[in-house]
Amino acid sequence: MSKALNKHRKKFTLRKWGLAIVVAGLVLISLALSVMIWLSVGKNTGARNTAGVKQDKQLVSAKAIENLYDFSQVVMQDDDHARAIRDYRGLSNRLIKRVTHWRVRTASVKEVSANAYVKALEKPGNVVLIYPDHVAGEIVQKRLNQVMGLPSAAKIDRIQLPLKGRGQLRLFDDVNRKIYQSEVIKGQALASLMSDKEATTPVHYQWFAKSKRVQTVYENPLKMHKKNYLINTLSMDTVLASAFPGRDISPTIRENDDQTIYTGQNARQLIVDKKTDAIQYINFDHDIKQKRLDFQQNKAYETLDTLQQMNENLYYFDEADRGQQLGYRLYVNGLPVFNQAGSIGALSQVKSTGHRQVVTYARRSVTVPLPDAREGVVTLPDSNKAYQVLTKAGYQKDAIQNMTPGYVWVDSNDGQYASLQPTWFIKYQDQWATLADLKKQGHHKEDAK
Repeated sequence: MSKALNKHRKKFTLRKWGLAIVVAGLVLISLALSVMIWLSVGKNTGARNTAGVKQDKQLVSAKAIENLYDFSQVVMQDDDHARAIRDYRGLSNRLIKRVTHWRVRTASVKEVSANAYVKALEKPGNVVLIYPDHVAGEIVQKRLNQVMGLPSAAKIDRIQLPLKGRGQLRLFDDVNRKIYQSEVIKGQALASLMSDKEATTPVHYQWFAKSKRVQTVYENPLKMHKKNYLINTLSMDTVLASAFPGRDISPTIRENDDQTIYTGQNARQLIVDKKTDAIQYINFDHDIKQKRLDFQQNKAYETLDTLQQMNENLYYFDEADRGQQLGYRLYVNGLPVFNQAGSIGALSQVKSTGHRQVVTYARRSVTVPLPDAREGVVTLPDSNKAYQVLTKAGYQKDAIQNMTPGYVWVDSNDGQYASLQPTWFIKYQDQWATLADLKKQGHHKEDAK
């Protein structure tokens, strides 16, 4: 009996150890699979483990670089006058879709006088696609899906397309008054894409010598609706995962008055303003040997994409210092949105200085329009009357660098939505301000005298 008992004990012991080995093996396999999945997710999404943070879904839409640097106006050049198309984005996409199938020759270039430059723009039988500011030739060729020998670093402000699908395709460089001209060998006409039902506004072009650019002058008052939009706020989890990607060590956190400062191990820093939600992203290891516009615009695009700032309605707005300072704004109904005082809600800005890249952007963006029967209609004065307001306030007309209708973002009392109010925006001394604000400041200056 004792032998039988010992034999039974040995079997039980073997079973116990065998079970323990099996369980241990399963645990190890489970751990290994977890690690593999974690590494795979980190590699594929660029996300990192930020103190147990998980990414949420965001209302952003990645877009091609040529769609970020897109047009801000479309003007029809008829026999007698020019007309700006109000709803231009759909039309410009239809026009470009057809132009991609054109056969064109290599472009030639010529530099002309200011008068000849404006006359070339006003030539009838064409449609003009206008950029908000200079766009690099490389990106322009991508947008047209054409190879026409345009220099990669060329600064293009306007594209003139012949409506008949034959003749000259011209690209205009305002600052240098250069016209790149490419003959259309064969192309389907564009006139059929235009509709008589398109809402239009009569305009003409005017050269401003001080800013070295052409202005589109609106000849009639502009009627615009106020708009209300829901606000989407990017979660801090997503902000951190985008700024410190991969398997970087979690950033150190430091509180400094109204700021929270995150410092990573990858030469990157994130500064968040607690009051305004404005974010400043600093990359201390930013190295662009070339200061050309095409390099700067490409690099800024990559950075905005990494930071998940490629919103559906975010577009390029302006540039300075050969592209080392680039501005991007939210657009609504084809017009730019400007911030209210103290808010960063509508603007993203990319600056490059030496080995440092600084990106200022917001966690907040407008998303869904709200139906509101109380939306009012605002009538903006025509361009010439707006200029008269400025000159009476003491400003020289030729000192005005740029001028555009747009919306000012005003937060609701509860912060749930933004009210977008139409007004004229003026660029003066490298700063944008509303027409009303400049008028007020001008009177103060006169009173001081």
